[in-house]
Amino acid sequence: MTDVSELKIALRQRVLARRKQLRRAEPEVLASASARLVAQVLADARWRAARGVAAFVGVRGEPDTWALLEQTLSAGKGLWLPRVDGPRMVFWELREPADLEALERRKMGLREPAERGRSSPAPGPAEGVDLILVPGLAFSPGGLRLGFGAGHYDRAFGSRWPAARWAEAGREGARALAMGTCLEEFIVDDLPAEAHDLPMDALVSEAGVRECPR
Repeated sequence: MTDVSELKIALRQRVLARRKQLRRAEPEVLASASARLVAQVLADARWRAARGVAAFVGVRGEPDTWALLEQTLSAGKGLWLPRVDGPRMVFWELREPADLEALERRKMGLREPAERGRSSPAPGPAEGVDLILVPGLAFSPGGLRLGFGAGHYDRAFGSRWPAARWAEAGREGARALAMGTCLEEFIVDDLPAEAHDLPMDALVSEAGVRECPR
């Protein structure tokens, strides 16, 4: 095991312990921070301009994204949520608020879409998705991400992440913008990185939206 891997394991353990504390002992702190994070996304010009958004349902100490998902659908945008089966993650499109209520409760408390309608392993402008809200245990100010270690997002989007920044929908080579999503306390300076880690274009927390330098 490399030193970087060991550092990641230790950081995962710390973050997961803190998430558990937030969920069980400080639910009002988590709820307040989540509401402010959602407000930051809704105020951002890139969410307002996006035809569709790929996002996630926050669970187990993650930011509560439910209001954001509702607002995305109410605004007439496409909403894509992931479904994980073993090593495979596929996004499925939701088109109306009723689709949220039909999400299935699956392992580890996850709420995931049923396998119906349009799907993609990595939705982007071709599917009408211009913004991807990426969950993570922690992020660095530069946009590096610490996930659970399964590599779902790295595999799904890594091959589609050219160096060019977010491009106007429809332009050749355009891709969706990746916005790392977490509470401010989980944006850390000492995040270890490996070559395959997927970098973000921007980060959003309850404190605001920041660009990630390239």
